[in-house]
Amino acid sequence: MTGLSGQSLEWSGEDGGWYALIQDEGVQINVRLTAPLAKDFPNRQLVTGVSVLSGEGHSFVVEVKNPYSVETSGCPNGVHPCLADGALRIAVDGKEPVELQGPVEGAQLNNGLVLSTSNLPLQCWQFGGSHLWLAKYDEMLSGTRGLTRETFEEWVMRFAGQNMAAPDWCAAFISDQGLADVQSTHAVLNIVTTSVSVRVNVGINHQGGGEQDWDGRVLPDLDFWQMNMGLEGLAIDDSLSGILGETSRPMKDDNGIPIMTGMEAIRGTVEDYRVSDAHGVDFQLLHNKQDV
Repeated sequence: MTGLSGQSLEWSGEDGGWYALIQDEGVQINVRLTAPLAKDFPNRQLVTGVSVLSGEGHSFVVEVKNPYSVETSGCPNGVHPCLADGALRIAVDGKEPVELQGPVEGAQLNNGLVLSTSNLPLQCWQFGGSHLWLAKYDEMLSGTRGLTRETFEEWVMRFAGQNMAAPDWCAAFISDQGLADVQSTHAVLNIVTTSVSVRVNVGINHQGGGEQDWDGRVLPDLDFWQMNMGLEGLAIDDSLSGILGETSRPMKDDNGIPIMTGMEAIRGTVEDYRVSDAHGVDFQLLHNKQDV
């Protein structure tokens, strides 16, 4: 994860746990972690759920229903195409509207959020580890929030570049056919709040066997669910808390030098940021401005 001051962090928590990533007065973003190899490699974890909570008590949650299996349930009756072949649970203020199981563009939700979603063809999939897990620092700072003069297809392509499997093919496909009729196991969501826009990519990724873990053990062939997330329009200031929010105020070592790598770059431990569930707003290490 790239911190808000450019830190490089790699962290893990409890399998199935929810953690506060960003918190301020207007919005809180939580993520759920999943360990697809929980028994043998418990620290190899992925995000499989994202919740966006407003200061007024409203919520939007998207999560993989069963993150431990790549089998999908398929589209429900009357919904085709459906997002990620029916693998996702999408809830607004705790309810699961049927109309949000398929692609939507610019949907005004009753909690003040604006939602756009679609499936993506294989060539448009975006996975790339550190390139995508949270937008790179410079992209976060230069990004501008809003849907006003940008089509959904233009938004999908905006951060394509090296992160997209085949950007030229994807651009031609979108130009010729659009995304309305695509059915696949990969989806992209744009969740626009009054204070930040959240981009979520979700789909089935593949790990080739033979790679070595940090301790020398060989990893097996594995298909697994993965979410990547980017933020646009986030106001970076001292009011932010959560794991990512804390990086807006770099921790310093004994010599007064900002710590830019490792979990020492945030205050406390990962478990200090754990919340009860997708809707949880309380965590142990709420930011105290007197500590700045």
